[in-house]
Amino acid sequence: MSHGLRAGSCVCGVLLTAVACEQTQTPWQDISDHHVQLVSVDDNVQLEVLDWGGDGRPVVLLAGLGNTAHVYDEFAPELAGDYHVYGITRRGFGASSWPDSGYTVERLAEDVRKVTEALDLAEVVLVGHSVAGRAMTHLASRSVERVAGLIYLDAANDPRLSTFAPRLQEIFDGLPQPPAPPSDPEEFQKLYGYPMPEVELRNRRAHAQAWAIPTGTTAPDYASIQVPTLAIYASFGSPADVSPWLKDEAPDLLEEMFELRKAHLEQDIEEFRRTSRSKVVLLEGADHYVFLTHERDVLREMRAFLDDLGAEPSP
Repeated sequence: MSHGLRAGSCVCGVLLTAVACEQTQTPWQDISDHHVQLVSVDDNVQLEVLDWGGDGRPVVLLAGLGNTAHVYDEFAPELAGDYHVYGITRRGFGASSWPDSGYTVERLAEDVRKVTEALDLAEVVLVGHSVAGRAMTHLASRSVERVAGLIYLDAANDPRLSTFAPRLQEIFDGLPQPPAPPSDPEEFQKLYGYPMPEVELRNRRAHAQAWAIPTGTTAPDYASIQVPTLAIYASFGSPADVSPWLKDEAPDLLEEMFELRKAHLEQDIEEFRRTSRSKVVLLEGADHYVFLTHERDVLREMRAFLDDLGAEPSP
């Protein structure tokens, strides 16, 4: 999710990064069945890596902007029965290091490569949500020795400014600031219109500084990717889904944002379809957090894709 992307992605990304979420003081324990470790990827930079275990091919989950790997704490166990599932929290967020630099797409891609190297993972399938797709594309188009496939969760989009972006930014700049995300999952869903695991709400410390946002507006080099790819796109069901807390205050603007997003979505899908080894799935009525709002659909498509690759890495 970067500035200048589809309307829904832009809205979600800015909302999550514009508000710094304070850690709750209420005693609470993360009960997700994972092992947590810190992996060094650069001088004085360590990334939080979650390991849910499992047998078979390694699957590495990459979170979108504003989230930590804990956003997958309820999703990942559904895959761990058939695959060995990991998650990475990018630099600048959560328990990972917060350096003042290193937020280019190239560096973020190198961070992912360093983790796979440190853990000695072979023939990895990378699964990226939102802005994670940019680093994932960069890595797979230039370093194929460890990557066997890519799965984009509403993440295969073009970060360059499009004809829709200036108007989108104009609309967004005029909207009121969203309320701070509550730590209670039920209250969060009422406010934002999509679910969020409690473990993520309590672990997330979204960074407000601009340098924590991935930089660069280079077109995604899908043509250079030599491994199979799956892109799952989400299409909002109505204008109110774009920003639920504004549905009564700015219905006309939400309608315009909804139409802009649809047009930009069509552009992204057309561009991605040009790749020779790609599959596209469009989920109607789904939120940008498609793996949370349409978990069963996403798991079905992911499993079919992974099964086609083969559950076990080649010798």
